[in-house]
Amino acid sequence: MADGNSVSAIIADLRSRYVFSERDDAMRRHLHRRLAHDDAGAPLAQPALQRSGESGGIMVTGPSGAGKNWLIGKAIERTPALGVGSAAELLDRTTDGPLTCLFVRVPSPATLKSLGLTIIKACGLPVARLPAERWAIWDLARIRLKTRGVVVLWIDEVHNLFRTGADRDVREILDAFKSLMQGGEEAVVLILSGTRLLFDMTKIDPETSRRLTKLHMPVLCDAVHGDELRGLIEAYCAKAGLEPPDRGDLVGRLIHGARGAFGRCLDMTINAIEEALTEGHRQLDIQHFADAFAMHEGCDPEGNVFLAPGYADIELDLDPDRDPDPEPSGTRKRPARKETRP
Repeated sequence: MADGNSVSAIIADLRSRYVFSERDDAMRRHLHRRLAHDDAGAPLAQPALQRSGESGGIMVTGPSGAGKNWLIGKAIERTPALGVGSAAELLDRTTDGPLTCLFVRVPSPATLKSLGLTIIKACGLPVARLPAERWAIWDLARIRLKTRGVVVLWIDEVHNLFRTGADRDVREILDAFKSLMQGGEEAVVLILSGTRLLFDMTKIDPETSRRLTKLHMPVLCDAVHGDELRGLIEAYCAKAGLEPPDRGDLVGRLIHGARGAFGRCLDMTINAIEEALTEGHRQLDIQHFADAFAMHEGCDPEGNVFLAPGYADIELDLDPDRDPDPEPSGTRKRPARKETRP
């Protein structure tokens, strides 16, 4: 059996790795398009303003666990002008020092008022008395963003704001977002991330939608993404000193168990590798995936996607905002990812 410390070190190393793909290049292009550039064409820490004095934004959507946060964080990290040392630093950032980029998550309860208060508090400046009215809260939020010199405001889990679905509420939310991209020197580059519901709701207001470029992370399917995932499983096994598993239908089961989310596929693979190493086995196999899945899901063998013969018929707690399952054929195959340390 492998030594516990060595297993922990291997798993920590695997979890620290980031997998770059063509989607990372796309995200960086979206971001750089929203920033002003110097004479040499390098991005600056200021929004690219239109003649109207408006900036623009980016909307990144995909299923829960797809890896949206790391995708956006890495794009910001790889833009030196924004002054973010690492994606992890941005996601766990304190309010001390320059605040060129600000990351906030929609709080619970998810209301426009609570989000405005979250932005104010994240700016880190003392407030003698917080206003009670929603419009005054958002006015103060815009003042605080300008005072702190925020260029990029990234709001995560925005779909939670739209749960009521009431048309009036949706329009008020979109109006608030639109106001952040207006005002000339006060305008910020707005990044919104969330599930498909975010994409659907922004279509209600064309004025807001046209100000946002869109990047969507699709639900995975074996026919399109299977080879990529098999290659990553083999690469992770090599790093862990294990023989890769027999191919079979493992990847199809993995995608179904991960609800079609890329990030979840990687997490489940690492959990399975941990099972194999802890047991002292030399080869990763489907039983390790089954054991890790049972531990996480609390399911019986009949409900375990890695054991049940008809795994595709097992209904999981699907994200209510998840995309429809992709067609298994007729989709252009994407280039393979390259595994690179951050």
